[in-house]
Amino acid sequence: MSRRARPAATLEQLFRAALPSRLQTLLLRAALAEEEGARKEAFLAWARLGGGTVASLASGPTAARTLAPLLWAGVRHAQDAVPTELGTYLRAATDRAQERTVLYGRILAGLVDTLARHDVPFAVLKGAALAWTVYPAPWQRHCHDIDLLVPPENHRDAVEAARSAGFDFPEPASRLVEGTHPSGLPLTLHTAPYRAPLHNGDLPGLWDRRIRRTVAERPVHTLVPEDALLHVLVHAACGSRRNGLLWVSDAVLLARANPAPDWEAFVRRAAATGAAGPVSLVAAYLVRELQAPIPPSVPDTLSATPQSALAHRVNLLAVARTLGWRRAAGLLPGPAARAGLVLRLLFPAPSTLAAAGEAHSGLRGWTTYPHHLLRPLLRRRARP
Repeated sequence: MSRRARPAATLEQLFRAALPSRLQTLLLRAALAEEEGARKEAFLAWARLGGGTVASLASGPTAARTLAPLLWAGVRHAQDAVPTELGTYLRAATDRAQERTVLYGRILAGLVDTLARHDVPFAVLKGAALAWTVYPAPWQRHCHDIDLLVPPENHRDAVEAARSAGFDFPEPASRLVEGTHPSGLPLTLHTAPYRAPLHNGDLPGLWDRRIRRTVAERPVHTLVPEDALLHVLVHAACGSRRNGLLWVSDAVLLARANPAPDWEAFVRRAAATGAAGPVSLVAAYLVRELQAPIPPSVPDTLSATPQSALAHRVNLLAVARTLGWRRAAGLLPGPAARAGLVLRLLFPAPSTLAAAGEAHSGLRGWTTYPHHLLRPLLRRRARP
C-alpha cells in the first residue's frame, strides 16, 4: 500500500473528524431524544463526562449555547438531574430566546410584507423557515439572521425593497449581500442556495418546487422537505461553520416532521450537488447517533455514488475550511501525506477555486492565489 493517503480515504477521514464529538452527541441526545428517559440518561452522561456546568455548555469541547432553549425543553421535566446553576442559565436563555423571537418575527413579517408590496419573489431559508415549520416552538431554534433566496434577476429589487423596510446595505450589492436592521439583525440575500457554484446544479428545479408555509404569521415560500433537508446537510458537510450543532437539530426535526419524503428524489438531488459522499457521512451520523428517521439505504446509496475529481477537490477545500488547515493536515499519517494535502489546499487549480466559489470574479489565472490565501484572514478581520 502506498505511503501517500488515497484521495477518497483522505476526504472521508477529514469529514469524519468534523462530525460532532462524543460530548456534543450526548448533549444533542439530551435535547432531541424522543423519550424523556433517554433524554435524562444522555444529559446525565454529558454532565458526568463534561462537568455539567454553564462554562462546559457555553464554551470548550461542547460549545452549544445556541442549543440552550431546545435543551431546556428536553430536560426541564427532569430538573432533579440538572445542576442548579445550569438550570438557572437554561431558564434565562429560554426567556431571552422567547423575547428575541417576538422581535425577530416582527422584523421578518415586516420584511415579508415589504417584499410582497414590491412584487419581489423570494423563498425563506434556514433558521427562519425551520423555526416556524419543524420546531415545537420557534424560540427553540436560535436564528442569527434572516436568509432569503431570490432570483438573480430580482436581486437588486430585493435590496431596494429591504432598504425600504429599514435594512442598511453596503454598496455595491454583490451576489451574496448582507444587510443590517437597526436592531442589529442581519439579512442575507442569496441568489443560490449554496456558496459553491458546483453545488447549485439543480437551482431551477429547486425554485420551481417551492411550497407555501406559514412563517412569522405570514404565508411565504419555503423549500420542499427533501430540498430543505438536503440544504441543511450540504451546508453541514461543506459549509464553513459546521462546528455548530444547529444543523443536527434542524435535520432530525425536519426528518421527523415529514414522515414520507421522496427519498429517491433526495438521493438524485444530492448526487446533482456533487456532495453525495460528504452528505452520506452526515446522514449516517444522524441515523447512527440520533436515530433520525432516514432509511439506512439513503447514506449507503449516496456513499456509493461516483464523485468527479472536481467535486472531490471542491469538497476537500470545504472540509479544510471547517477543520482549519493545520488540524486537517495533522490528521493525516506521515509528512508526505500532510505536505501533499497542504499543497492541494494552498494551490488548487483555478477551476477548483471557481467551482468552490473561492475565486474573485475579477481575477484570473495565477492572480487568484493571493486572493484565495488572504481570504480567510480578510474574513476574520471583517468580523465585528
